[in-house]
Amino acid sequence: MKISEMTNDQAAECMIRLAVPFGHLCDDDGITEIIKKYNEMKGMENIRALGRILPEIMGYALKTHKADVYDIVGALIGKTPEEVSKMNFAATLKAVKESYDEVLKDFFISSIKPGSDTEG
Repeated sequence: MKISEMTNDQAAECMIRLAVPFGHLCDDDGITEIIKKYNEMKGMENIRALGRILPEIMGYALKTHKADVYDIVGALIGKTPEEVSKMNFAATLKAVKESYDEVLKDFFISSIKPGSDTEG
């Protein structure tokens, strides 16, 4: 379910579940360095720049923060991290894609916009 389709209670629960693991990712120096590259892509559409940086972030995050990634995915698709770990990869990608919308994109993008703490 897309976050924009959730009730306030459902969205609040999702955001609560997203806050801690997303905070862990944002506090990681390696991810901060990758995000600095995003901030340097001036003039490029946000979604296009994110498309270039996301694979690098995901690779790094899965190597160093797999539990946090599973927490985030679980929050987005309404499953526990344990359930996420046992899912088929293609089904996981499909579920995450179906849950993603502009509201969620804005939540994540606003966390890495120029002027945030990532500019160091």
